[in-house]
Amino acid sequence: MKKLLFLLVMLFSITSMTTYASFPVQDHEISTEQTSYDVSEKQDYTGFHFGGFALGFFLGILGVGIAYWTGGSDDMKKWAWIGMGCWGALYLSLIIASAGA
Repeated sequence: MKKLLFLLVMLFSITSMTTYASFPVQDHEISTEQTSYDVSEKQDYTGFHFGGFALGFFLGILGVGIAYWTGGSDDMKKWAWIGMGCWGALYLSLIIASAGA
């Protein structure tokens, strides 16, 4: 009974503490002003590209070649190389694991 009572008290105290913000909230108007940028600037590609990764992972160097041949984005080419590298690391780890057995 003591454990149940303790659990209920802890649950109640945690839920009551999480209802308040831990940072000050201020009411300001959101600016709708848009900033312009130069389109000719090189963009930073940081997103995951599933198609490029799948090409590199399942087809290896052929998939990387397809990514370049189709004229894919820089992001696609980068993730094709990463996919091929992941496949190579997986293959190498399987070879090492089977040699130890």
